[in-house]
Amino acid sequence: MATGLRINTAADDPAGFAISERLRSHIAGANALLTNASRAVNLVQTAEGALTEVNTQLAEIRGLAVQAGNSALLGDTGVQIIQQQIQDAIGAINRIAETTQFAGAPLLNGSFENGQFAIAEGNPATLTIPNISAGELGRDIGAPGGFASLADIDVTTPEGASAALQVVDAAIEDVSNIRADLGAFQANTLEAATRSLSVNRENLISAESNIRDIDFAGAVGETLLARLRLQAGIFAQSMAGARTGLIVDLLA
Repeated sequence: MATGLRINTAADDPAGFAISERLRSHIAGANALLTNASRAVNLVQTAEGALTEVNTQLAEIRGLAVQAGNSALLGDTGVQIIQQQIQDAIGAINRIAETTQFAGAPLLNGSFENGQFAIAEGNPATLTIPNISAGELGRDIGAPGGFASLADIDVTTPEGASAALQVVDAAIEDVSNIRADLGAFQANTLEAATRSLSVNRENLISAESNIRDIDFAGAVGETLLARLRLQAGIFAQSMAGARTGLIVDLLA
């Protein structure tokens, strides 16, 4: 009982010892997989946080493009100021794309392709995060106004401001879809795996404990029973000795 273990060495129960060691290796594996899943969640949340700011910048750009459509009141100088603000926001998006990293790995510049996460033995989860630089956003709508992407928009003319709105809306949809995909990956893959791994680990721990650990209730009961038997034996011997002494005194 001193160690709390029923099996301390293989000699105590060879078969039980072998099973217990296998279970311990599976527990260690489950712990490692849970750590992997947790780190993967942190990676996804890092990307999601950066994309939240990209959406903020895009909303700002859209508002500026709407303002630029009012060129009759703004004049050329006002429109040029708005265009510069748009360029500044586009520059912020590009910086986010280039600098967002997790553990040194870039996440949003298009280099994070088929990233694998070992969250299940022999069946890794895979994630690709698209490039969210301005030159890659708003590309799939036929280049209205000659603007092939967000990077090209120019609101210094009424026509340009109108076409820019279409490109910005497409860019917003691009980023929103990426965020939705990341959210689904986190919820349906990573968090689901974490729940399953946690249940599996608890079951393994319980099974290993049942095999290797001592049954304290049973051990304490056996110890008490042994003490009672010893005390009863001592008492019986003492009573027998007392009766013998009494008979000797009577015969004397």
